[in-house]
Amino acid sequence: MGEGSAAPSFSDAWIIDYVNRVLAGSQRSIHAEMNRGLGVLATVASTAPLMGMLGTVIGIVHDGFRGCIGSRAMCMAAHANGISEALMSTGLGLLVALPALWSFNYFTERLEHLDLEVANSSMELTTYLVLRVSRLPTTPPTSPQ
Repeated sequence: MGEGSAAPSFSDAWIIDYVNRVLAGSQRSIHAEMNRGLGVLATVASTAPLMGMLGTVIGIVHDGFRGCIGSRAMCMAAHANGISEALMSTGLGLLVALPALWSFNYFTERLEHLDLEVANSSMELTTYLVLRVSRLPTTPPTSPQ
């Protein structure tokens, strides 16, 4: 800077508004980063049981259309065995979906808590700046000569 140039002066309101905008941008950035991956958990939690049910239906239909030669009791036993095998896919779907759902709910709750903490911290910082700026003298003190 040259000798004749002065530092730019900003009003107190402009500084506080600028700080609020920076804090809001940081809040959005933190939320987006922490929200990353929750969509995958939600998708797994909602589609895994459906995939298990699809496997069960396919297994039952496949087993049901096999020809059964023998007595009625023997055919029923063969179908019951096929149905129990087909239900394994439903069980596996639920085994995948439940932990994914629990994880999704846990991380969503943690994200909401973090959002609240960040908003409260931002509000506290802004309040501190407003109080600090309001206590500053409006004219710079003159030094005795």
